Amino acid sequence: GGPPPRRAPPAPPRAAAALRVRGARGAAPPAPRPTGAAGSTHRVRRGDTLGAIARRYGTSIEAIVRANGLRDRNSIVVGASLRIPSRGAAAGPGSSVARLLDEASARHGVSAPLARAVAWQESRFRQSAVSSAGAVGVMQLMPATARWIGAALLGRPVERRRVADNIEAGVAYIAYLRRRTGSTERALAAYYQGPGSVSRNGPSPKTLAYVASVMSAVGRV
Repeated sequence: GGPPPRRAPPAPPRAAAALRVRGARGAAPPAPRPTGAAGSTHRVRRGDTLGAIARRYGTSIEAIVRANGLRDRNSIVVGASLRIPSRGAAAGPGSSVARLLDEASARHGVSAPLARAVAWQESRFRQSAVSSAGAVGVMQLMPATARWIGAALLGRPVERRRVADNIEAGVAYIAYLRRRTGSTERALAAYYQGPGSVSRNGPSPKTLAYVASVMSAVGRV
């Protein structure tokens, strides 16, 4: 059988519903290898984002934010000089989650920027996050979904309260939904609403807003 829903009753597998998201774009390309030297400075150029700068220098967004005392991670000034912390200084809760997301993305063939964007939208990278419906962790996994992913995709039990398991399962689920639907946007809709519900009812307005929000965060977190 197919995966259980995250937020809707189950339904027999059917063809994915058509989904159009205004302003959404396809999955970002895989993150490039670091090309800059950590422990240096970077002058902000037009089109730069903190996510792209962090990947270039092999550090994390959180480390750059802390090193420069930035209040708004989504607003950096062209021409400003950012201090790039050493790789050792990047070790913190956010950076460890980002590393696990990147590693799981590589294993399962998912765009790392996309996986990060989903995790940011779901929990702001917080393993301590628990929803009113009982979804847990960085990737906000429900109990039945975690059990299905473990049995059907990973071949082992998933402990959703363990951060590495939670991230591995969530990224594997994104990869599965992307294969099943053939579309990043439809995969995100199914991740949020449940594949059966999307197939039966189409994406809800909340689902469309979720997809647009995730896509807007790709490459920025």
